[in-house]
Amino acid sequence: MKRYILILITVLVSFSSCSSDAIENVTSFIPELIPVESAEVPSEFTFGETYEIPVKYIFPNGCYTFNDIHYEASGYTRTIAIRATVSNQSCTQSLVEGEHTFTLKCNQKETYILKFWKGKDTQGQDQYMIVEVPVNS
Repeated sequence: MKRYILILITVLVSFSSCSSDAIENVTSFIPELIPVESAEVPSEFTFGETYEIPVKYIFPNGCYTFNDIHYEASGYTRTIAIRATVSNQSCTQSLVEGEHTFTLKCNQKETYILKFWKGKDTQGQDQYMIVEVPVNS
C-alpha cells in the first residue's frame, strides 16, 4: 500500500512541476502555401527527357522555413507552389528569399500547362502564372 501511495505522490509532483510558462513556450508549426515569385522554364520539352525547374519565392519573415514543393498533376496541367512551415517563435522581420528546384519528367506528348501559384486576390480566388510548354517528339 505504501508503494502505491509513493507512486501516486511521484506522479502528482511530476504533473505539478509543469508550469503554464513551460506550456506557453512550446513551439508550434503551421503549414502554409507560399506563392512562386518566378520560375525558369524551358521554351519546349523533349519527350522522355527530365528537366530541373528552379522556382524562386519570398518568405514574409524569418518564421518561415522551406518544407517542400507542392506539385499536383491533373491531365496535362501541373500546379506548383511552395510549402512552408511557420513557427510561432520570435523571428526576424526581414523578407527571406529562397530558391528550390523540382524535377519534371516529360512523359506526355501533349503541351504541358504549368500553373505557378501566385497567391489569392482580394476576393480569395487563386491566381496563377500560367506557362504552356510544347513537347517535341
